[in-house]
Amino acid sequence: REQFERAHLALNDLVTVFPESEHQFIANYMMLQCKFLLYRGPDYSGVYLDEGEQQVRDIRRQFPVESQQYADQLDKFARQFRYMQAERQWWVAQFYEGKEEYGAAKFYYQKVAKNFADTPFANRAFTRYNDLKGYPDRPESPAQWLVDLFPENDKVKPLIANEMGGDLR
Repeated sequence: REQFERAHLALNDLVTVFPESEHQFIANYMMLQCKFLLYRGPDYSGVYLDEGEQQVRDIRRQFPVESQQYADQLDKFARQFRYMQAERQWWVAQFYEGKEEYGAAKFYYQKVAKNFADTPFANRAFTRYNDLKGYPDRPESPAQWLVDLFPENDKVKPLIANEMGGDLR
């Protein structure tokens, strides 16, 4: 019925409340599918991706016999979750680059190149990281002269002098 959130909650209850159920494997497998379908794209939370990757590992560990029968599907899910994780990190790097916050962009590009070398985003991230090496980490403020007028770390002085003999301000 395409009510993936409700299905995810019901399957999670089944997995949690009835750990000895004969339906544990299929409930875990279906919950994995729900996590995949609940992910809304790189500009949303990656919680379902993290949980999905972990659940693939858990299914293989908990159900070695059944996971052999579904090995191709589990491998496909693992690759898809990994690809979407890389895509999400790439999107974050692009976001920061668009804001000219090159330090953050370089951090995420480096993260993609290092952690997701098995995805198509790795080479592109490495190239973008190298392209941004000469750029400043933070954008220069357009009104830097105004920012410089105000001291940064001066202690706040009271507006009215204390009783120990100070003048009023």
